[in-house]
Amino acid sequence: MNKEYTIRDLYEIYCEAMPRYPLAYERFRDILHKDNSQIFTAESSKTIIGFVVVNGNSVVILCVKKEYRHSSYGKHLLIMAEGFISANYDEVILGGGGLLQGVPCDNDEESSVPFFEKRGYSADFTSVNMGLELNEKAVEKLEEIPRPNGVTYRFADDNDREKLLAAVKDAQADWLPIFEENSDAPVLLAVCGDEIAGFEMVEEYGGMFFSDNEKHSMIGCVGVTHKYRRRGIGLAMTAEGSLSLYEKNCKDIQLLYVERVAWYNKLGYEVTSRQWMGRKKIQDIMF
Repeated sequence: MNKEYTIRDLYEIYCEAMPRYPLAYERFRDILHKDNSQIFTAESSKTIIGFVVVNGNSVVILCVKKEYRHSSYGKHLLIMAEGFISANYDEVILGGGGLLQGVPCDNDEESSVPFFEKRGYSADFTSVNMGLELNEKAVEKLEEIPRPNGVTYRFADDNDREKLLAAVKDAQADWLPIFEENSDAPVLLAVCGDEIAGFEMVEEYGGMFFSDNEKHSMIGCVGVTHKYRRRGIGLAMTAEGSLSLYEKNCKDIQLLYVERVAWYNKLGYEVTSRQWMGRKKIQDIMF
């Protein structure tokens, strides 16, 4: 990145380009400072007008000022990102890197999906984010969720570590690195006797997209072991986790990478945004 420009300059471009995904400046700065991130910029008359961030084989974010769109600046930024990625990887992924899962596609008129499709990207599915505003109405709905008999809910401590990782491996093995790397993250457990039947991360300050100073929380990695599925444990556990965040005076709860939309609807959560999960093989890249 040209030293003449600051992270604050990039942040201002991001805020203009992505109003549906408001980020605190500190969160934006941390994402750009993530290990091995590479930033490329586009300039016009010595003014920065766009940028792209690459981390691993992910195009984390690509933004161009509105008045400079449809002028090939985005195309050239993407070409720089693809060239950098192609040196070490055989595929380019749009999103990832701790910000957006994919390309925002909430508004067809403003969506960048056609831009990426013209560059050879395709997606097998669209990812969804959901949210729940924590108020009395939400609490009433959460309290109405049936609680299965014989199940208790509590937060994990150090003594649960071995059993927790075993439960994660059983329920969703590809989440193991997340739990191993975030060993201090609060995890709510659903317990049957001496067995962990379910688990979920419940983060009081985990919310990603916000622009005020209130507490925005997150629930993630909700899983139930095979033995205890189809008993309503996951739904009840998520209701308990949501209520625990209400008690901590959180304004809302955000969910990312949601697949089971109808399931979360039962708890009162609603879709807040959608992302197109685009990717492309290196051999398909045209420089």
